[in-house]
Amino acid sequence: MTRKKLRILNISYERGKGIILGNDSKKYSFDLASESNQLKNQLTRGVEVEFTVVREGNPCQVSSVNICPVERAPAYDDGRYEKGFPSLETKEAPRAGQHRRDAEAGPSMNQRNPSNRSLNNNQGRRETATSSSETRNVPRYIPQDTRELLEKREVRFENYYLQLNKFPLVYKDEKKKKESFSFFAQGNQRTPVVENFKPFFSPCRLTQIAARQQETIQDLGFETVSFTARPEWRLVVGLGGASVYETSMTLHHIYGFPYLPGSAVKGVTRSWLLAEYFAGEEGTEGEEAGQEGARPGKAGQDEGLMRLFGGKGKEQTRKGDVIFFDALPLADPDIEVDVMTPHNSEYYGSKNKPPADYYEPVPVHFLTVGKKTEFRFTLAIRKEDNVEIGSGRFAGRTVLEVARTGLERALKEQGIGAKTAVGYGLMS
Repeated sequence: MTRKKLRILNISYERGKGIILGNDSKKYSFDLASESNQLKNQLTRGVEVEFTVVREGNPCQVSSVNICPVERAPAYDDGRYEKGFPSLETKEAPRAGQHRRDAEAGPSMNQRNPSNRSLNNNQGRRETATSSSETRNVPRYIPQDTRELLEKREVRFENYYLQLNKFPLVYKDEKKKKESFSFFAQGNQRTPVVENFKPFFSPCRLTQIAARQQETIQDLGFETVSFTARPEWRLVVGLGGASVYETSMTLHHIYGFPYLPGSAVKGVTRSWLLAEYFAGEEGTEGEEAGQEGARPGKAGQDEGLMRLFGGKGKEQTRKGDVIFFDALPLADPDIEVDVMTPHNSEYYGSKNKPPADYYEPVPVHFLTVGKKTEFRFTLAIRKEDNVEIGSGRFAGRTVLEVARTGLERALKEQGIGAKTAVGYGLMS
């Protein structure tokens, strides 16, 4: 049996037992009947306790629980009360008659000459700054709940965006003697010991959020069309976004769940229509669109494409009529970790290394959305703009019909997001 000291992160009671979750992420159980009511009332989060470990397990059985005395933190002193600034805490009370004698003596040197007082104060600041930086280590304080999170190895957040981007894990490589950010606490077998990439979406009420989006669109008076689709395998959007990790994922900045931005939905639709009907040609020929001398190309002259996405040029400039909304998940997204292992990294990163096969591959982990996640896609257009196209490749079809067909086939045949060339992002 050994004595152990720790801080309480959480405490619960069940069946005559008290369950303590310590700052070492372990659980400890003790018999409530053997402890006093006064002790039980004082056992709260943040309290330091000491007890005897009777038997190891999950939870560990403990006895003789005692609350550790609270150690007073050192008073914060930034040095202003050493020289030039009298300390209010250490200033002695004036003796009897002191105020009268000071008044008879007249104003002091600093009172008669304010510039001297300022000079002395500034000199005191400089001397204090020098001496305090050399001799004193000023303590740094953090809130208690923040300290508990930093000490805890596995944390559960309600917002996955904050969990992933604001509380990243630091993995220390003992062999290379360096630290890096990782989705895993990587050991010799690279097992996910600390799984901070695991999300918690329940409070989001994803179904209600998606329904509220539909109601808002309907209230605007648009003519809409919507359908659902799910990945055939895996989906990753925003792989190259800014992140402390080597890879990223597009997450909703308010609710924290993965989604497909409307800009990505619009882009993949336009890309597929250009490839299918116009051999991949862009909307202009010659110089870049909008510059003087640009001429409408094969796609830029098509009435249907202009109505869908708009266009710009010297003579033709208009906005698109179709609105592509964000595609939101309808249930808790299935987050999966994938890995790619680039080879010949030293060859690509140096001008003097040959493309040999003896370089060690570098595994790079990234997050994906699994095939169980269903998304709702919504397109909208003003009723007066949803007209029948008169000419071009889409003659005889309405604008919204072309947009929906293009998006459905783009998701099924081309895919959306990153790594579509190797099977990611295909949806049906």
